[in-house]
Amino acid sequence: MKSEKRHELQKNELADWIGNHAEAAADYFWPVAGCVVVAFAAAIGVAWYMNNRDATAAAAWDKYYQAFSEREREPELKKVAEDQPDTLAALWAKQSFADLSRSQGAQLMFVDRPEGETKLKEAEEAYKDVLAKARDPFLLSRAQFGMARTQEALCQPEKAREYYELVAKSEKDSALGKAATREAKRLAEKDQIELIAWFAKQQPKKPAPTGHGGMPGLPPLNVPTDLPERPDISLPSGLNLDSVAPPPVNAPGIEFPKPANSPAPPAGDSPKGDSPKTEEPKGEAPPPATPKSDEPKKAGE
Repeated sequence: MKSEKRHELQKNELADWIGNHAEAAADYFWPVAGCVVVAFAAAIGVAWYMNNRDATAAAAWDKYYQAFSEREREPELKKVAEDQPDTLAALWAKQSFADLSRSQGAQLMFVDRPEGETKLKEAEEAYKDVLAKARDPFLLSRAQFGMARTQEALCQPEKAREYYELVAKSEKDSALGKAATREAKRLAEKDQIELIAWFAKQQPKKPAPTGHGGMPGLPPLNVPTDLPERPDISLPSGLNLDSVAPPPVNAPGIEFPKPANSPAPPAGDSPKGDSPKTEEPKGEAPPPATPKSDEPKKAGE
């Protein structure tokens, strides 16, 4: 009896403990349930955002590669960078746009200084934007190297050397880093600095306009030139060349070439110019013809 009573008392204590804790947990049920619902909704939102971001990034890369297939690449790359912001493809599009503008501007500095400086300034602004937003180390090094090239083309050797040294420090073992090291050493030389200073003072002239299909420096095709008139190389009149008859085939002193595989003529042939003799067919000689007589034959003969 005592064991049964003690067992009942233990059951009552357990029931009381469960009841007390259930009442205490009831106060936190709805907050906990709300947190679970919010966490589930957040997980769904993150999954949707990741999928949408992947789709956006894929579309941006497609437009980036398509821009390189266009004939005019610069405006297409600039459009990709503007239409697909906050994507890695947009930064690479701006980097490629800056590289093309820098290359064209550096060439124009030798023939059209104002236009060349305009192109180089566009490249400089694009490089600055890439340097401010890039997180990829390789893209960052590419932008620094391009900025160094741009500053050198703008006749700023000190700024160019600073960017070269940044690339050489971050990319020691790569080909880009080794190239940056060589360029930084080159711009530290006195003769290179003097050469760039001399080039900055030059004012190159634009080449002469070209005509349709002409070459640089030559006058247009529709402009008359001082070339002399074409000389008259026709034959003089009065020669009466139509009345001159060709020589006969068998004329003396004219020999026509013979084919290489033609047989040599047999000895004893007729001399040149004579008609060849015809050979009679070989065979039995025909019987002599009987002379005809006008007298009548006598009887018995």
